[in-house]
Amino acid sequence: DLIEILNTSALRLNDFAQSSLIITDLRTVPENFKTQAINLRDIMVKIIGKQKIALDEKKIRYNFNCSIVNPTMVGNENLIKTCITHLLKNAINYSPEGQTITILCTEKEGSLMVSFEDNGPGFSENALKTLFKPFSHGEEHIDKNKGLGLMLVKMIIDFHHARILVSNKSDHGARVELIFDRTDP
Repeated sequence: DLIEILNTSALRLNDFAQSSLIITDLRTVPENFKTQAINLRDIMVKIIGKQKIALDEKKIRYNFNCSIVNPTMVGNENLIKTCITHLLKNAINYSPEGQTITILCTEKEGSLMVSFEDNGPGFSENALKTLFKPFSHGEEHIDKNKGLGLMLVKMIIDFHHARILVSNKSDHGARVELIFDRTDP
């Protein structure tokens, strides 16, 4: 049990350090993040594959649909992977066992849209006010949340001159939408 706790702590520390480094680089040397044409569908498929164990452990099903004929955009591939990974991990962490996560890639009015929907508790009113601030958990307790994930996601979205919309679904659960301007490479 102690070794598992130590391993979990080491992994959390590594995630925290990696997030902190990216945040620092985005603030100080954003020009170091080169952009190129990237295929959004390919990135999504790889990330979902890497999260298969976490999905299976919680018996979470996922619906992934990318209806875009040419899901190519200009961006930094590593940053986009980090952003999408954080959002998918959040959806998994906050979804009850046996639920379904919906991940969609669509195109609307020339923009690429990626959305994540879960059936978890959704965001509290306090969380909705402080989502993109560092170390804000939204609740008065400590959990697996490092408090940097959504701040980092927002910084990555800002780097790409994109938008992020966060809301609660009317029945229950949360929705996070990323909207990227379509720039044909």
